[in-house]
Amino acid sequence: MKPLALAVTTIALAAGSASAQSFVGTLDAPNLDRWWYPFNFSAGTEPNASIFAALEQAGFDDRDAQFVIAFNTSSVIPSGLGANTYNIQFIRLRVTISNPPRFLYDPTFDSVRTSYATTDPDYLADADAGKPVEVFAAGFRNGVTAASLLESTPFSTSPSFPPQENIRSVYAASVDSEGNPLADVSNQVAQRTEAQPLAIGMTATVAAGDLVPTDTEFTFDLDLSNPATRAYIARGLDAGRIVLVVSSLHPATGGPGGGTGDPTYPSFYTKENPVASALPVEPALDLSVDTRPLIDFNGDGLFPDTADIDDLLTVFSGGACSTGTCATIDVNGDGLFPDTADIDYFLCIFSGGGGNC
Repeated sequence: MKPLALAVTTIALAAGSASAQSFVGTLDAPNLDRWWYPFNFSAGTEPNASIFAALEQAGFDDRDAQFVIAFNTSSVIPSGLGANTYNIQFIRLRVTISNPPRFLYDPTFDSVRTSYATTDPDYLADADAGKPVEVFAAGFRNGVTAASLLESTPFSTSPSFPPQENIRSVYAASVDSEGNPLADVSNQVAQRTEAQPLAIGMTATVAAGDLVPTDTEFTFDLDLSNPATRAYIARGLDAGRIVLVVSSLHPATGGPGGGTGDPTYPSFYTKENPVASALPVEPALDLSVDTRPLIDFNGDGLFPDTADIDDLLTVFSGGACSTGTCATIDVNGDGLFPDTADIDYFLCIFSGGGGNC
């Protein structure tokens, strides 16, 4: 594995206080990437990870084959600071196609109804060719957690044969507003529910509707305007590991329900592929993150609390700090102190706004 490339800038706030830091760069290989498929009998060593659907097939999840990728971030971005302190500016997952041209590029969101059988009264014709490649948060069951997940973790604690639905230990998941994995979306077609991914895979080298060549890089710019996405990534940074799941509803062969014929789904290089590091085409994570510590403004050992706010307002008005130890500190780091922006920022942190402040 190549060394991680991440630039770090430290901004000192005040004597005796924690420092704000900016982290900009690339984690250029995952710590774990696993083809999560019930009949993968070489867990953790597969050179390629295919993603495909088994639509309307009893015993199989709709999103049958998924690609689970984990990046350990604590070696370059401090963990354990509290999720609210991570201000995420940018995050992008990159993966590279390993199979020959066999699926069509679709850069748009598709309703789940486009994957219904054409005879279904709720079927919706797809407005464009192909199916998007999507990235989701990771959900866990069977006692597996993000921290305990290994390349060798079994697909499930239940037997894979005969096939069973809803048993995989790691799955593509929706998230709630606090960033907690919520619902397993692996069977969204059978459950007739829409599922909003964190991002859709894009490439600038292929026109929509064209076949995707080998070695095409797909980028996923996570939607940070969505508070749930921001919260999920912030929780991952706080825990020191970000786990993502690349998935799609490309039928394994043919149309809904599968069928016979050539495969029409994507496959990606894993870090175990012998050419992945040399090219390089390993999964990678680009990110820009600021950490903003929770500031004990008046130095009483409690932060942030109402006493900090009272003292900040007092100092702003020209008064004296109650403890006599209030630092002249630019709370929001804009070079102006004290101003109304400092007060707004502190109140936002106090109310739990964290990375959105």
